[in-house]
Amino acid sequence: MAVKNKKAQKKYPKKKTTYEKLYAYMNDYFDSIDDQDNQIELSENQVKVGQYRKVVAGEPRNFKGKPYNEFNTFILALTQTGKDTLIPQYHSLKGLELYFDDKDVRKILPEASKELTTRQILTGLKKNGNVYQKYSLYSKKVDGKYVKMKPKDYLKETEGMTYEEKTKAGYYEKKVKAFTAVYSIDQVYDHLPEEYKKNSYYCREFERLKNVNMSPEEHNEEIYNLALEIQRSNDIEYETVENRAQSAYNYGTDGIKLAKYETYYNAESYAGITIHETTHSTGHPRKLNRFKYALDSNGDQVMGTFKSRTDKEYSEEECTVELPTAVTMNVLGIQNTSNAHKGYFKGWWNEIKDDPKALKRVFDNGLEAGKYVLNDLYTLRVSETLQNNDLLVKDVQLNDNVLTTVFSLEKNPSKAFTAIVDLDNPDLIQIPESDMKVFNEVISDKSPINDKNREELSAKLKLDLQKYSKAKVEVSRVQLQEKELERKLVQEEALDNPELDNKKKGPRPSRNSI
Repeated sequence: MAVKNKKAQKKYPKKKTTYEKLYAYMNDYFDSIDDQDNQIELSENQVKVGQYRKVVAGEPRNFKGKPYNEFNTFILALTQTGKDTLIPQYHSLKGLELYFDDKDVRKILPEASKELTTRQILTGLKKNGNVYQKYSLYSKKVDGKYVKMKPKDYLKETEGMTYEEKTKAGYYEKKVKAFTAVYSIDQVYDHLPEEYKKNSYYCREFERLKNVNMSPEEHNEEIYNLALEIQRSNDIEYETVENRAQSAYNYGTDGIKLAKYETYYNAESYAGITIHETTHSTGHPRKLNRFKYALDSNGDQVMGTFKSRTDKEYSEEECTVELPTAVTMNVLGIQNTSNAHKGYFKGWWNEIKDDPKALKRVFDNGLEAGKYVLNDLYTLRVSETLQNNDLLVKDVQLNDNVLTTVFSLEKNPSKAFTAIVDLDNPDLIQIPESDMKVFNEVISDKSPINDKNREELSAKLKLDLQKYSKAKVEVSRVQLQEKELERKLVQEEALDNPELDNKKKGPRPSRNSI
């Protein structure tokens, strides 16, 4: 009996994963980089960068002030250009065009900017990097042609409609995924409305830094001290070596050798190399275990003896470390030279560019390594903030993204004050008026009776408490969220069952920190 041939099914190409798209993009991107301008000799650790820069410290954010995801944070660090970024808040060119074209926005622009067209405002912008974006383009079929629509108009007109109804009515949504160029808002800062600046934490921080009087020497000392803070936060030995120009991590001894500070071009270079080598140290078996112990003839680990690495594995480790180094420097507000990062990364990338899976390992392991270094730093900041200000923590609660901490005085734990910090706007720290007496007592212990000193110390203490809040949430976010969820469940249970709540009432428990 004859068997009918099955109709051949149409084969569609398999969709590329995000990493596969990134892999292809990176190969094209690095091929486009001019080696003469960007390649740095791998033997030269020192990076020549500018001094005395007032850079806003923090993770990169979009135009609305929301942090980018971890993937785009890495992409930005990798693709950042030679254009200095003073405010790590970005927008695409199309986004900036739409913003400055908006009729309501134009009404509140600075007077001088109202006289300019959007094209004139955006003339001369230089790309700061790229992000991977997912967005939609909207249109409607009118007289046989598709006419572009603004997102808000499309959403308003199609509200409540099914996909079939939208199609029948001629509406069309095209979903786009692309690597998009972005621009730092400091390039259009003078044209931004005051209302926008007041509502942006990074803009407020930028204004604060403009009023900080700091000599180049003081600036270098601040960055140098930040490098020392990184060293204190890690549990390995940092040795300063007199007669060598290079620095290195030795996974055999689990120690770092750093050249003398004076041999570096400046403090930024010293801090960058410190972070780079510290990130290497996260690969030790007692940490993230990227470096494997050798195996004996029975397949058992030989403790203290490491498996030798191939050139490709060595290159992958360098790429794994250089990405989070660039990210960490940005987060901490350390000015760096993007060409140095790109040149260094490209030099090692060429050894692994034929292995798409290597890129995923670089991103996954790099993300993990960067978090490890910052977690150590934040843990140190939590303890040192309390020690330096003679404070104890009685209670801490995280609600949404607002941290409320009850601090008590070490010399007299019965005296306490509350600090409320919105992590999206940490500079707007709140101390209840009823707690100001105790807050001022912390300052009085460190200052003679002098109003100017009090004002400066008050500002410094608030900055310390902001740092503490950021660090505490980064270190203990999961525990804080679990604690808050538990508290809300108890509240809901009490509301649902008042009798049960009355039975549970007894001596009030003491409040303990996490």
